[in-house]
Amino acid sequence: MNLAALPVAIPLAMAAILAAVDSHFPRWLQNVLATLALAVALAASLGLLVQTLPGPIAYWFGGWLPRQGLAIGIAFTVEPVGAGLAFLASSMGVLALVFAWRYFDNAGARFHALFLLFTSSLNGFGLTGDLFNLFVFFELMSVSAFALTGYKSEDETALQGALNFAVTNTLGAVLVLLGLAVVYGRTGALNLAQIGSAMRGADAGLVAGVLLMICGFLVKGAVVPFHFWLSEAHAVAPTPVC
Repeated sequence: MNLAALPVAIPLAMAAILAAVDSHFPRWLQNVLATLALAVALAASLGLLVQTLPGPIAYWFGGWLPRQGLAIGIAFTVEPVGAGLAFLASSMGVLALVFAWRYFDNAGARFHALFLLFTSSLNGFGLTGDLFNLFVFFELMSVSAFALTGYKSEDETALQGALNFAVTNTLGAVLVLLGLAVVYGRTGALNLAQIGSAMRGADAGLVAGVLLMICGFLVKGAVVPFHFWLSEAHAVAPTPVC
């Protein structure tokens, strides 16, 4: 059984359900459903980790398989590192949601939906084999993180920290997108394996595109010396979000 899509699809589907029902479900049921969705994603991630120990596996969405060595569809290419990242993210997500059960005086379905979207996007970031989808998953994760950081919207400092977080990371996203465009223009590919093959004859333009993406991801990852937004965001974000 191919489990590749489950760590992303299950939390994403539950996020949509909880966002739709909003306050119609009691809080205890929202807590249980959200945690159960991440527990299923956790089990699927563990299954993927075991499956990929002998070698990577690929899941092509819609059955769009490569033709004549060229990728024409979108794939999840799963190996132990990516599956391990999804497992780690789902594990931390389950623990954080359980902690959030008693942390908030009033945490509605919107919190659970945002948190599930955040974790689902992080899982997708680890599993995808497509550069543009890697960017999309990272941006979905970022947008939900902005909202979660400023979740206590009645607190002016929370909104200020979330705004600083959003502006800085948006600049990082612009760098990543510019680099992605350069890499695509130079290689004609978005599939990571295909890009890797094309980069064997890398020129200065391709190197510049990769450097732009690296700088953008360093900003988003708060890696020194691009970490200046992190302390303010952590100072205002709810503890389960941190």
